[in-house]
Amino acid sequence: GIAPRRFGLHRAALLLLLLAGAARADELDFRPPASPTDPATAEIMRDLAVRVLPVYQDKDPLRFLSTVSALQMAARNYTAATVTRRTLRERRRGGNAGRPAREVFFDVYAQARAVEGEQRLAFATSLSRAYAANVAPLDDHDAYAVTALLDAPPASYADALQGAFDRQRSRDAIGQEEAVALIWTYLDYDAHRSMAPLAASLEAAEEQRRYVSEKPLQLRVTGGGALSVRVVRPRQAGKPLPALLEFNIDPSRDFTRENAAHGYAGVVAYVRGRFKGQGAVVPYQFDGADARRVIDWIVRQPWSDGRVGMFGDRYSGFAAWAALERRPAALQAVATAMPTAPGIDAPMAGNVFQNSAFRWSLYVTQREPDADRRFYDDALWRALDQKWYRSGRRYRDLGLLYGTPNPLFIRWLNHPSYDDFWQRMIPYRAQFARIDIPVLTISGYFAGSQPAALYYFNEHLRHDPKARHTLLIGPYDDAAIQRGALPTLQGYAVDAAALLDLRELRYQWFDHVLKGGAAPAVL
Repeated sequence: GIAPRRFGLHRAALLLLLLAGAARADELDFRPPASPTDPATAEIMRDLAVRVLPVYQDKDPLRFLSTVSALQMAARNYTAATVTRRTLRERRRGGNAGRPAREVFFDVYAQARAVEGEQRLAFATSLSRAYAANVAPLDDHDAYAVTALLDAPPASYADALQGAFDRQRSRDAIGQEEAVALIWTYLDYDAHRSMAPLAASLEAAEEQRRYVSEKPLQLRVTGGGALSVRVVRPRQAGKPLPALLEFNIDPSRDFTRENAAHGYAGVVAYVRGRFKGQGAVVPYQFDGADARRVIDWIVRQPWSDGRVGMFGDRYSGFAAWAALERRPAALQAVATAMPTAPGIDAPMAGNVFQNSAFRWSLYVTQREPDADRRFYDDALWRALDQKWYRSGRRYRDLGLLYGTPNPLFIRWLNHPSYDDFWQRMIPYRAQFARIDIPVLTISGYFAGSQPAALYYFNEHLRHDPKARHTLLIGPYDDAAIQRGALPTLQGYAVDAAALLDLRELRYQWFDHVLKGGAAPAVL
């Protein structure tokens, strides 16, 4: 009775040992470098790629070719990678390959490195040739997607690679699947790091070939100020186009080329006094009338077909609603994401003023040389909050305690409830009923601006139950429309169904409303 049990135990132990050996056979010895910038990183990743290449398998032929090309690039065999990627392109032509941006990006990089080595050219020269060969044949839409990838900051890819190294650091071996993922992360960093210094010159030549980019002009407005307005439109349009307008307060924001790449005349206008405009900066109060002034100017231009869509997030989202307070006939569609509603969620929420409003109002109205540095100095503003709290002074004395008068903030404080001062800035009550055009509102569960988005949506439907207003709300924060949806947000694992390209979705919606395209399925 004892021997069979012992045999069974031995057999079980042997099976476990064999399984453990099989698991180890699938792994490779690997110790990650200290950082992406470590001088040994390229050689360590080359060595890993060389060892994975002979054993890598995948039943999906497209994924197999793509991964093999990545392994070849990491192994610095760029000529072989170029051949593999050419085969991959030929295979893709027979099916629905989707948007080519990432594939084209790596086609450019592999070719540039291959030519650099084969012909002993400077990388700048080989990259320029590879970029022209791969991007020039694309339409504006797909070419813009490639340039958007090229514009992505290398620091973000360095952070992703550092995180991948750190997660691997506690182990001395790596599985094949993890090794492939790590090599792709490394290539993202390596390609962006290499091409970033040359991106501006590559894009400038492409932009000149594809677009008419007009110099900013001064557009006079009632009251003596002037708006700075800029237009970019497709060079080969061949006919007047609908325009997409963003009316903003942030001079760093300009989506005109992105608009043009999607087949629209892209227009950006900045509030009076901002960027190259003239006059005092007065947030909220004049933006509705000023935006309507821009729309009236747009429809008189020879490149305009007489239709305008407005879009934006946060402040520019508010500005679109401000224009709707008295809708111009030419304004045919509005798409906002995470919009602000003055008097509803800023500068107060629930009639409780926010100290951040003091900080922001100084930033946009003052022209101090170090305005950016002071605005982003959180310690400075925390110290002001504490100083005010300990002082026992009136809330209105924040400016005195800070040392800089802020008449705009005082003006806001003089209207602590949702009175006529705020009501005149955006549609109010019955004015919502007169908004008879399609409206898209995007917001997020984690967005601080969510109350404003829901205010616009609920008021529109309250005063017109048949309003053509679509609300998309999901696991997003205020930055989602700019940065993109995140797979993990504030500790929450976001379902893949919600990982939408929200900016692209917005263009699809405009195409549906202004060009007769299909409505996006998710809407």
